[in-house]
Amino acid sequence: MFMDDGKSCGPALIRVTATDKAGNQTTVQRNFVVNVTHATLDIEMPQLQLAAPGAQITRWVQFTVGGTGGARSPVRLDRLVTFTDPDGVGDIHPRALGYELTGIPFDGTLTKISAKDAVLGLRKSGDMNLVGIHHYQGVLAYRLGDCTGDNMCDVEDYGVLASQFGTHPAGAPDTTIGQTTRNADFSANSLADTADFSFIETQYLTVGDPEPGGYNDPTVPPRKRVRVKEMIHVGVPENIALAFDRNGDGWITRKKLILGYINTSEGVRSAFVPRSF
Repeated sequence: MFMDDGKSCGPALIRVTATDKAGNQTTVQRNFVVNVTHATLDIEMPQLQLAAPGAQITRWVQFTVGGTGGARSPVRLDRLVTFTDPDGVGDIHPRALGYELTGIPFDGTLTKISAKDAVLGLRKSGDMNLVGIHHYQGVLAYRLGDCTGDNMCDVEDYGVLASQFGTHPAGAPDTTIGQTTRNADFSANSLADTADFSFIETQYLTVGDPEPGGYNDPTVPPRKRVRVKEMIHVGVPENIALAFDRNGDGWITRKKLILGYINTSEGVRSAFVPRSF
């Protein structure tokens, strides 16, 4: 089979040649048009401050394309997206402007798109507008605050951050599609510290947008307390999870996490400053 001139979009030719054992040969060819459906997206992370003017970060972003109803299964696309400081002067909103998302099937019922930072983010949905033949546009600004992957910010996210507090979490967040290591470095400074607590405090007990069509919504509301075993299940080491249960009743709450500390340093303890319980 041969496709002429290597075009990925536009007029193309498929030519198939078959040869039998006697050497007889026949060729069939057909012209067709390749239409690659794509979306041009402007994506922002309004909570994040880049380290320096002109800096950039790469995130694993889960895109979902779907309709307003549930009659059609959504299309899920995993991509690595690079966010930059577009004006080069230390913008507080790193952006991926004009990002080209390909691999979308052309279907008039696909009118919504969502984006979720797979390791650290809450999902954000928006309209996907058809602006040309097989060409959509959309604008998304997603939030950070979920480091357990359940599209909500609750006590489990507090627990993961508290267990990593003062350390350099293993692995850089979001640079590999499919990574499973928990990483609570929301501020992208390679350290789990007080800057990261501001992300969770801002989003505490909030839920990200549902996927288009209402698929994959959280089945439980954000939780203010969980069992010790549940905290271990989301990646908190067992010895640390047990230490968080200060009174031994089997439950971990936000208050226990804020009042608790992993090592005996008063410097670490003083970083857990309660806002309200």
